[in-house]
Amino acid sequence: MRNSSFKLITIKEIKSQFPFLIDHEGFDYFEEWSDEDFFLVANEDVTFEGNFYLDLYEEREKKWLAKILNLPLKEIEKIRIEGILINGNFSTTGTIINAEGDYGPYVFINGNVICQSLLLGGSYVEITGNVKAQEVVMTSYNHGNFKCSGIIEAPFL
Repeated sequence: MRNSSFKLITIKEIKSQFPFLIDHEGFDYFEEWSDEDFFLVANEDVTFEGNFYLDLYEEREKKWLAKILNLPLKEIEKIRIEGILINGNFSTTGTIINAEGDYGPYVFINGNVICQSLLLGGSYVEITGNVKAQEVVMTSYNHGNFKCSGIIEAPFL
């Protein structure tokens, strides 16, 4: 499935366009990012079908991402994606999944989130709006961080 809402933007451009993120917890937490590394960015509301994977370092997820961006897998394998930024609302018919408990990309969603479930591990995830999950919102306690400025609505948290 291809979603033309998403583009790859360098961290240098992210720092220029969204300078307030530099002071947010989790943004380049270990100071290992390079300005030439990338963020996956959508500057509009995004409606997505199926699961949305945050573990962009894994082989299966790289194949999934190559399809979304309509890029060859070899090109995706050459780059480092350190974050995801959605400057708008985000809804998906599936689950937002960060299965890795030790690490994950920095995620900033400047809007509301609607999903089946929100399953977070080692990513730093910040949502400025509300979260509405049909099933469950689950966050890991150790390496990741979840901040929601709005209301979380889910049968299980």
